[in-house]
Amino acid sequence: MKMIKRNFTAIDLIILIAIILVLMAMIIPALQTARSKRPQKPCTNNLKQIGLAMSLYFADGSETEFPKNTKFNYLDEQSQIVKSLKIDLKNLTCKAQRVKAKKSVYVVPTPIQGMKLDDFENVDSIIAYDGTTEGDVDFHKTGNRANALFGDGHVQTINTDLKTKY
Repeated sequence: MKMIKRNFTAIDLIILIAIILVLMAMIIPALQTARSKRPQKPCTNNLKQIGLAMSLYFADGSETEFPKNTKFNYLDEQSQIVKSLKIDLKNLTCKAQRVKAKKSVYVVPTPIQGMKLDDFENVDSIIAYDGTTEGDVDFHKTGNRANALFGDGHVQTINTDLKTKY
Protein backbone atom coordinates (compact mmCIF):
# COMPACT_ATOMS: atom_id res chain seq x y z
CA MET A 1 0.00 0.00 0.00
CA LYS A 2 1.39 3.30 -1.03
CA MET A 3 1.25 6.27 1.40
CA ILE A 4 0.29 9.62 0.02
CA LYS A 5 2.61 12.32 1.24
CA ARG A 6 0.85 15.61 1.85
CA ASN A 7 2.70 18.86 2.33
CA PHE A 8 1.79 21.51 4.85
CA THR A 9 0.04 24.22 2.82
CA ALA A 10 -0.28 27.96 3.35
CA ILE A 11 -3.99 27.56 4.08
CA ASP A 12 -3.18 25.07 6.87
CA LEU A 13 -0.74 27.57 8.35
CA ILE A 14 -3.27 30.42 8.20
CA ILE A 15 -5.91 28.30 9.93
CA LEU A 16 -3.44 27.31 12.65
CA ILE A 17 -2.46 30.94 13.26
CA ALA A 18 -6.15 31.98 13.38
CA ILE A 19 -6.89 29.30 16.01
CA ILE A 20 -3.95 30.45 18.12
CA LEU A 21 -5.05 34.11 17.86
CA VAL A 22 -8.60 33.25 18.92
CA LEU A 23 -7.31 31.32 21.94
CA MET A 24 -5.01 34.20 22.91
CA ALA A 25 -7.88 36.67 22.58
CA MET A 26 -9.84 34.61 25.13
CA ILE A 27 -6.97 33.98 27.56
CA ILE A 28 -5.32 37.43 27.77
CA PRO A 29 -8.31 39.29 29.34
CA ALA A 30 -8.67 36.56 31.95
CA LEU A 31 -4.98 36.85 32.84
CA GLN A 32 -5.25 40.64 33.12
CA THR A 33 -8.23 40.34 35.46
CA ALA A 34 -6.40 37.85 37.66
CA ARG A 35 -3.32 40.10 37.72
CA SER A 36 -5.36 43.15 38.74
CA LYS A 37 -7.07 41.25 41.58
CA ARG A 38 -3.83 39.82 42.95
CA PRO A 39 -3.24 42.66 45.50
CA GLN A 40 -6.71 42.02 46.97
CA LYS A 41 -5.98 38.43 47.96
CA PRO A 42 -3.77 39.31 50.97
CA CYS A 43 -6.58 41.58 52.19
CA THR A 44 -9.00 38.67 52.13
CA ASN A 45 -6.44 36.50 53.94
CA ASN A 46 -5.89 39.20 56.58
CA LEU A 47 -9.58 39.33 57.40
CA LYS A 48 -9.68 35.55 57.57
CA GLN A 49 -6.79 35.65 60.07
CA ILE A 50 -8.64 38.26 62.14
CA GLY A 51 -11.68 35.96 62.12
CA LEU A 52 -9.52 33.06 63.25
CA ALA A 53 -8.09 35.18 66.08
CA MET A 54 -11.66 36.03 67.07
CA SER A 55 -12.64 32.35 67.07
CA LEU A 56 -9.65 31.48 69.26
CA TYR A 57 -10.50 34.34 71.63
CA PHE A 58 -13.95 32.89 72.24
CA ALA A 59 -12.97 29.21 71.98
CA ASP A 60 -12.45 28.38 75.65
CA GLY A 61 -15.71 30.00 76.76
CA SER A 62 -14.15 32.40 79.26
CA GLU A 63 -14.85 35.40 77.02
CA THR A 64 -18.42 36.10 75.99
CA GLU A 65 -18.27 39.71 74.76
CA PHE A 66 -16.43 41.20 71.81
CA PRO A 67 -13.70 43.58 73.04
CA LYS A 68 -14.12 47.36 72.68
CA ASN A 69 -11.88 50.05 71.27
CA THR A 70 -11.83 53.12 73.44
CA LYS A 71 -11.03 55.82 70.85
CA PHE A 72 -11.79 54.57 67.35
CA ASN A 73 -13.42 51.73 65.44
CA TYR A 74 -10.58 50.69 63.13
CA LEU A 75 -7.84 48.20 63.87
CA ASP A 76 -4.24 49.32 64.34
CA GLU A 77 -1.34 48.47 66.65
CA GLN A 78 -2.83 50.56 69.51
CA SER A 79 -6.30 49.09 69.21
CA GLN A 80 -7.70 47.33 72.27
CA ILE A 81 -9.35 44.79 69.96
CA VAL A 82 -5.96 43.94 68.39
CA LYS A 83 -4.41 43.53 71.85
CA SER A 84 -7.30 41.43 73.20
CA LEU A 85 -7.53 39.14 70.17
CA LYS A 86 -3.70 39.05 69.85
CA ILE A 87 -3.84 39.86 66.14
CA ASP A 88 -0.49 39.84 64.37
CA LEU A 89 0.29 43.38 63.17
CA LYS A 90 1.23 42.17 59.68
CA ASN A 91 -2.45 41.25 59.23
CA LEU A 92 -3.49 44.89 59.52
CA THR A 93 -2.16 46.15 56.17
CA CYS A 94 -3.40 45.65 52.65
CA LYS A 95 -1.55 46.88 49.56
CA ALA A 96 -4.57 46.91 47.26
CA GLN A 97 -5.41 50.36 45.96
CA ARG A 98 -8.55 51.78 47.51
CA VAL A 99 -11.04 54.33 46.22
CA LYS A 100 -11.10 56.71 49.23
CA ALA A 101 -8.14 56.25 51.53
CA LYS A 102 -4.43 55.99 51.01
CA LYS A 103 -3.98 54.06 54.26
CA SER A 104 -5.73 50.70 54.39
CA VAL A 105 -7.48 49.78 57.62
CA TYR A 106 -9.97 47.20 58.78
CA VAL A 107 -13.00 48.64 60.53
CA VAL A 108 -14.95 46.94 63.31
CA PRO A 109 -18.43 48.48 63.43
CA THR A 110 -19.19 50.19 66.73
CA PRO A 111 -22.39 48.14 67.37
CA ILE A 112 -20.33 44.90 67.37
CA GLN A 113 -17.94 46.18 70.03
CA GLY A 114 -18.97 44.94 73.45
CA MET A 115 -21.72 42.76 71.99
CA LYS A 116 -22.27 39.25 73.33
CA LEU A 117 -20.99 36.43 71.12
CA ASP A 118 -24.44 34.88 70.67
CA ASP A 119 -25.77 38.16 69.23
CA PHE A 120 -23.33 38.44 66.32
CA GLU A 121 -22.10 34.92 65.62
CA ASN A 122 -24.13 34.36 62.46
CA VAL A 123 -23.80 34.55 58.70
CA ASP A 124 -25.38 38.03 58.45
CA SER A 125 -23.32 39.99 60.99
CA ILE A 126 -20.36 41.94 59.63
CA ILE A 127 -17.50 41.91 62.12
CA ALA A 128 -14.87 43.82 60.11
CA TYR A 129 -14.45 45.25 56.62
CA ASP A 130 -12.07 47.19 54.38
CA GLY A 131 -12.52 50.78 55.39
CA THR A 132 -11.27 54.25 56.17
CA THR A 133 -10.17 55.65 59.52
CA GLU A 134 -13.52 57.46 59.60
CA GLY A 135 -15.30 54.08 59.55
CA ASP A 136 -16.63 54.16 56.00
CA VAL A 137 -16.44 51.15 53.70
CA ASP A 138 -13.52 51.65 51.30
CA PHE A 139 -13.79 49.76 48.05
CA HIS A 140 -10.88 48.39 46.04
CA LYS A 141 -10.24 50.31 42.82
CA THR A 142 -10.36 47.05 40.89
CA GLY A 143 -13.91 45.77 40.78
CA ASN A 144 -15.31 48.41 43.18
CA ARG A 145 -15.79 45.79 45.89
CA ALA A 146 -14.62 45.49 49.50
CA ASN A 147 -13.89 42.49 51.71
CA ALA A 148 -15.94 41.78 54.82
CA LEU A 149 -15.54 39.33 57.71
CA PHE A 150 -18.84 37.86 58.89
CA GLY A 151 -19.81 36.56 62.32
CA ASP A 152 -19.54 32.91 61.33
CA GLY A 153 -15.90 33.47 60.24
CA HIS A 154 -16.27 33.54 56.46
CA VAL A 155 -14.91 36.37 54.32
CA GLN A 156 -16.55 37.55 51.12
CA THR A 157 -16.59 40.62 48.93
CA ILE A 158 -19.37 43.13 49.39
CA ASN A 159 -20.71 45.92 47.23
CA THR A 160 -22.79 49.00 47.92
CA ASP A 161 -26.05 47.06 47.61
CA LEU A 162 -25.36 44.85 50.64
CA LYS A 163 -27.58 45.50 53.64
CA THR A 164 -25.70 44.79 56.86
CA LYS A 165 -26.93 43.53 60.20
CA TYR A 166 -24.99 44.08 63.41
